[in-house]
Amino acid sequence: MCIRDRYMGIVNEMNHLNEIILCIGAALFGIGFYLSKSKPKGDQPISETSNEKSNSSTTQQIEQAASFKDLKIRYMIPFFLLSAGYWLEGPYLRAIYQKHGFNTEDISLFHSLSYIGTSLASIFLGRIADQYGRKTLCSINGFIFFMGSFLRIIPSKTGMIIACFLKASSDVIIDSSYDAWFISEFARRKLSNSFSKSFYEELYHKDSIISIVITYLSSHIPNEIRVATVLVISGSLALLSGIIVYKSWTENEIQDSKKTSVKLDKPQMTIQLISFFAIHSLLYAILQNFIYLWPKLVSEHNKKVDLGILFCCFMASLYLGSTLFKILGDRFHIKPEKIMTIGFSLSFITFFMIKFLSENFSALLFSFLLFEIGYGLLMPSFSVVRRKYFPSEFYSQYLGLLKLPATILNVIAVYFLSDATIIQLCLAFCLICLTVNLALNKRSSLTTKDKTH
Repeated sequence: MCIRDRYMGIVNEMNHLNEIILCIGAALFGIGFYLSKSKPKGDQPISETSNEKSNSSTTQQIEQAASFKDLKIRYMIPFFLLSAGYWLEGPYLRAIYQKHGFNTEDISLFHSLSYIGTSLASIFLGRIADQYGRKTLCSINGFIFFMGSFLRIIPSKTGMIIACFLKASSDVIIDSSYDAWFISEFARRKLSNSFSKSFYEELYHKDSIISIVITYLSSHIPNEIRVATVLVISGSLALLSGIIVYKSWTENEIQDSKKTSVKLDKPQMTIQLISFFAIHSLLYAILQNFIYLWPKLVSEHNKKVDLGILFCCFMASLYLGSTLFKILGDRFHIKPEKIMTIGFSLSFITFFMIKFLSENFSALLFSFLLFEIGYGLLMPSFSVVRRKYFPSEFYSQYLGLLKLPATILNVIAVYFLSDATIIQLCLAFCLICLTVNLALNKRSSLTTKDKTH
């Protein structure tokens, strides 16, 4: 009887813990939703909807709004389908490996191979997309993602290794060619730059909502069939995304293969480009290390936390971060470059707490949520800012190459460094990013003042 009571107490503790995490996620989402719907006083930023309804709108503005709406639909539907598949697999990657009986060394090998695959794909896929077509590569990506998910269903080490390279290639295409197609199509349609910021605000805002819904629903799939179900659904969504891209997108700018380099007119611009490239790449390294660390850190506490519910809570934080990005820009007129400073500051605080307060599970959970809020600020900020640094004809190559130094660092970290050292490394990366970003902001302010004088 005593043993039974103790067992029931553990079960109740598990349920209560998951319920608390779910309530935290719901509260974060509620705050984000309230802030996104509350209207600021005073003048509102002009959106495509207000342009259509305004009596003073010109015919050109109305046509641009219609063209922009069409572009959004063409881009967002396949992107969100692919993103839903990505979020479905996100919290269960380690569980997939463990269910197939792979040990810790095998799991580290798979992570390392994924990073190596990303490095190799970063070198070639961006250039292929810019030369032979971004639509082509994005449509093929649906099949690549599908095959990666299918191979993970089979408990074979060889299949897992192939899946690692396929998924790594898919990640590079998602992070480079999709955005490159949108930027070129945006320029081809000669749309106003005022639409760009609102697009990324809406994109990451809706993506966060989709991730919350997807991860919450996946947490209710029975454990016995969860891994297989998640992989089948995610692969099918990716395949559907690729088909829609093939049917609805048009091929836009294809780079002349004779062009081999970008000419930058000013040395100052070259310095800014290198600095921006460095912090963007380090951000990828920080994110990948966080993805590698958080399931391990949770398991070390022997907390039977449902990873789907915890990941859902993460996505609620991401949603709140993307909402704050919109508020800081629209209401307080803070530039994305300055918002990046806030995001890197939150990332630095996160790894500081992980390093010194990791023994306290509540502090650990708070630090995770803080990181996701910061990343919710950083994602749209980088998407807006990088447009002024990366030429559109080389856009896929630049975005692909961003991951190359980051993945090399991650391979070294996973294979040769302890978890404690990785945390210290991420802390240093955050500090470097914060320092360089502040320097870029200062240089940008000085340049603006010189122009006004």
